[in-house]
Amino acid sequence: MEGYLLKKNKYWMKQERLFRLYIDGTIKYFKKTEQKGTMILKPGQRAIKDGTKNISIPTDKKDYILIQLSDLSK
Repeated sequence: MEGYLLKKNKYWMKQERLFRLYIDGTIKYFKKTEQKGTMILKPGQRAIKDGTKNISIPTDKKDYILIQLSDLSK
């Protein structure tokens, strides 16, 4: 499964990234074709909805804040 979302970085700036969810629970995200990072999800880990468009995914390394794009036609 894949799609575009906005990711907030450590300076709270929003960055558009392509996210790919793999069957093993790994999420990789890309800027164009360059892989920028990986989230490794563990069993029982949950995304937390904290707004109408925002979700937070806490991992061992950091908390990721993702935002739905206004234009879903991409």
